[in-house]
Amino acid sequence: MLENIKVKINIQKYIIILLLLFLIVIPMSFGVPTQPKIISRNKWKANNPICTLEKQPYFNMITIHHTATSNTQSDSENIVRSIQKYHQKERKWCDIGYHFLIDKNGKIYEGRPLWAIGAHVAKHNIGNIGIALIGNYEETMPSNKSIEALTDLVAWLAYNYNIPIGNIKGHKDFSNTLCPGKHLYSLLPKIKRKVASTVYGFGNGFGKAVWWGIYSDYWSSNKSVWEKQIREAFNVLKELGIDTVFFMVKDPWGYAYYNSSILPLSNKYDWDPLKYIIKYCREYNISIHVYINVLAEGDSEPNDYLKSNLDIALRDQNDKILGWVDPSSEKHLKRIISIIREILEKYNVDGIQLDRIRLPGNAHILPITEKEFREEYGLAPSQDWKKWIDFKADKLTTFVKKIREAIKEFNPDIRFSAAVIPNSLRAKTVLAQDWQKWLRKGILDFVAIMSYSSSEIGFENYLNDAVEASNGTRPVYLGIGVFMSDMDSDMLKKEIIKSFENVDIYGVVFFNVDTLLKDKVKRAVIKETLSKLNYDIELSEGKNNTLLYFVGGGILLLVLTLLFLLKITVFRKKEK
Repeated sequence: MLENIKVKINIQKYIIILLLLFLIVIPMSFGVPTQPKIISRNKWKANNPICTLEKQPYFNMITIHHTATSNTQSDSENIVRSIQKYHQKERKWCDIGYHFLIDKNGKIYEGRPLWAIGAHVAKHNIGNIGIALIGNYEETMPSNKSIEALTDLVAWLAYNYNIPIGNIKGHKDFSNTLCPGKHLYSLLPKIKRKVASTVYGFGNGFGKAVWWGIYSDYWSSNKSVWEKQIREAFNVLKELGIDTVFFMVKDPWGYAYYNSSILPLSNKYDWDPLKYIIKYCREYNISIHVYINVLAEGDSEPNDYLKSNLDIALRDQNDKILGWVDPSSEKHLKRIISIIREILEKYNVDGIQLDRIRLPGNAHILPITEKEFREEYGLAPSQDWKKWIDFKADKLTTFVKKIREAIKEFNPDIRFSAAVIPNSLRAKTVLAQDWQKWLRKGILDFVAIMSYSSSEIGFENYLNDAVEASNGTRPVYLGIGVFMSDMDSDMLKKEIIKSFENVDIYGVVFFNVDTLLKDKVKRAVIKETLSKLNYDIELSEGKNNTLLYFVGGGILLLVLTLLFLLKITVFRKKEK
């Protein structure tokens, strides 16, 4: 009897371990891009170049092609050799023109060496990586496997060579040609979105996120009640299809929502809120980015930290001290970097986001910045407003850049973003927040724009400005103000759809979680609207294989478990 109990316990342990491994491995399969398997030139028996190849001076573009060959041929290596022969013999090129070729089974072939300038887009080959799908995609849709391989390859190249998302193009974007075929070309926007989310942003093609602060009266200071609220919140987020949480860890008044040795913990809590948020994010397979109010230290008036450092505090036109810090303060920069490093060392988060990374609208005196401006130009700000505007913005840009360097030094795979003011021109000229430059220079991985508007025209203006400001360099996500009392269901639906339909917008972020929990009507609108959007790349042979892998993995575990049970049964019979 005791022996039977032991066998049952061992079986139960085995099953539990398998299930835990399965649940852990699947979510972990989504990470930074890694090099896909590539069949070398030696493997497909490539000829040597017939002349000296020129070296690429840099990489800044990827161009997608099709080979316009038959869709029925099955010997891919022979096709690649034939293309090389045609390029060398007929076109008199040094080597095959493309850097990579992909067949219908998703096999990737090394073409011209990546270090060499290709021959695939006339007058645009320098810095340009050429990838060709084998087949004619003016006639038919490419295979699912080939698109998955293409997406993985482009993501890996973009990640390694810091290629702007907007520079992933089709051959026809450069010249009057059908290449890469209308069917393949139609998939490029979705491919770019998937690459963007993998390399720089969040989500899986079109991100769906929330900003979440737990400072309001809605959240209980009783731990057991609070935990129940948090569980309820995550159930709602999962039901809506939310894939990312931006959780506030430092509020504008200087309080922390994690166990910090630098900041005082919010007096609402005597436990570590961030620890629980991360735990549930991992359980619900939701990515977790934390956001920090950077320059606000008390907001309307100084907090205790700023009262002890009034020399770095901003002032209004009446010389009143504000609860904001001068962005030229090295002392405050070190403090913020210390806070970020503390979080990265103690918690498993996916990203760091900066909030209140701007000047307040009523800031008039910046003591440190003004002193440095006078030293550099020998002028007062009022003597050259243009120089003064640029100088302030450059100081804040330097502040952001140094934070990026610290984050990427700690872990280059941590996503670095900012929540920014809509209207990039006003953000720079009035608030010194030059997020257009932050994107275009690659200082940020992405921005989430606080594009809150209950007006259709207002939201469209914010959207168009976001697209123009980013210039296709990095992903932009639009904030949707569900908290606004005049945001009706029709407008909420339109904002989600408009964001999705513009291929240069990579997702939405809802502000805030409190509203989603309280307002069932808005919640229902979001759920219905998001559920009807088509995120997947639809092909002739079906959708992405993730579900198949998931089901297949489950079946494999079931088989292994049955075999284990069978082995136990046979062993018991032998003993008898």
